[in-house]
Amino acid sequence: MLIADAIKTAQTEHVVYFLLTAYVETLGYYDPPRSALPPPVHRLPVAGIRDVTDRLRGLRETLDSNIRNSPDVRVILHEAVDLFDAAQRRLRALDGNR
Repeated sequence: MLIADAIKTAQTEHVVYFLLTAYVETLGYYDPPRSALPPPVHRLPVAGIRDVTDRLRGLRETLDSNIRNSPDVRVILHEAVDLFDAAQRRLRALDGNR
């Protein structure tokens, strides 16, 4: 996923949040399987690393509890988990560089 790759190489926290916000903003424009994402994932603004961590936790719980969902829904959940995981890791790395 290109946005996850961009997040992984972001040079500042601002860029990570910008890219993550851009992803979240697109969720309303997709087909119904995107609605399988927990409502907090759709909320703006993204309010810091704790918010990213909470959303990631919710996504993982949704993925684990929806094992019987259609393959399309599972792909979308995996995509969101990968993206929020990349953001969390990059934000932690950038915070460690201060």
